[in-house]
Amino acid sequence: AGASIVEIGHAERRRLFGETDSDVAKKAAAVARNGMTPLVCIGEKSKSNIASQVVGIAVSECKPQIKAALSQLPDDADVILAYEPVWAIGASEPAGADHVVAVTQNLRALVAETGRKGRTRILYGGSAGPGTFQKLKDGVDGLFLGRFAHDVGNLEKVIEEMKEV
Repeated sequence: AGASIVEIGHAERRRLFGETDSDVAKKAAAVARNGMTPLVCIGEKSKSNIASQVVGIAVSECKPQIKAALSQLPDDADVILAYEPVWAIGASEPAGADHVVAVTQNLRALVAETGRKGRTRILYGGSAGPGTFQKLKDGVDGLFLGRFAHDVGNLEKVIEEMKEV
């Protein structure tokens, strides 16, 4: 069919179908084995109101998701991590830009510590729309668009914004 990227591990599949980190890791391996790039959805369920804990909680909940997926991938395989706090799914506002940048920078450092050779890109996918990428560009490589992309005008704005960076 010409697909080159396969989305796996979305929070809704984990919730509705009981997919585990192990299941997602096996799917990531199958995707890579068949010449495509796994796009692994990751994100924390917990939301703390204590500012000093927020990033640490997010990273600690995402770490096993990332480690599981990477453990099944060849060292030189490309992977895309789509970060979205589970608590932000369906929210009218995305997670704060400072939160997303801090978490994704920490996740990028976590992946770098593995020394893997394959390219790892990180996207943000929580209620992302026009204006989001400019705020997050220090932490992410792109956006994983959901409902905002259903409006062609919004999609066009996002594409134009990303071309400027």
